[in-house]
Amino acid sequence: MHTLLISARVCATWNACIKSSRRIQQALFYVPIDADSTRTRRKSRKSPLVVDKIWSEFIDTGLNSRVRHGAWFCPHIASDKKERAYLRPEASWRRMLLQQPPTSIVRFWNPECLWGPYWHHLPKDQMVKTGAEWRPEGDYLRMENVAFEIDTGAISAGPLPFLCWADAMALGKATRRKQLRRDHTLKRYLRNFDLTINTECPEFWPAVWIENIRYQ
Repeated sequence: MHTLLISARVCATWNACIKSSRRIQQALFYVPIDADSTRTRRKSRKSPLVVDKIWSEFIDTGLNSRVRHGAWFCPHIASDKKERAYLRPEASWRRMLLQQPPTSIVRFWNPECLWGPYWHHLPKDQMVKTGAEWRPEGDYLRMENVAFEIDTGAISAGPLPFLCWADAMALGKATRRKQLRRDHTLKRYLRNFDLTINTECPEFWPAVWIENIRYQ
């Protein structure tokens, strides 16, 4: 996949061939695969370039050009040169879908709250609605949408690809990557949905207060 992207920069003919081929564009995670197609009824597949490179090199890093919430819990980007390369408006990673076929569904995950709407332990054929469909401008969810929300402070990148935190301070108590990978519920969410957001909030617990009202 990375070789295809590099080759497109070198040869104009090869670049035109890549752009004109729908199957190659789907393999590069630019054009969505039809999830209802008989030929594509298979398990979803995350973008390998995001998994192996983009998330660790750019998404889950602190930047020099801007402040990211939660960046104090993650490594700093390797160099100014790498940061400038990722921030180019025409950078190819921006248009990438998170997975194929895409769902544009964001799943909410709170391991500390296993009751009510956050009850995760259900049979495999059942889905509880603790998520939301995210379709920016009617399109599928793409990497530039995730990066934008991280840069604005709406969410913070987590230590695993496609995992974010709603509260940057909660990242401080995040377990190590190996422990997160052993969480069966989280593994299922990361496998089935475009993005998973941890909704823990360390300094606030929702409560319902019932006033003692006397009726006359």
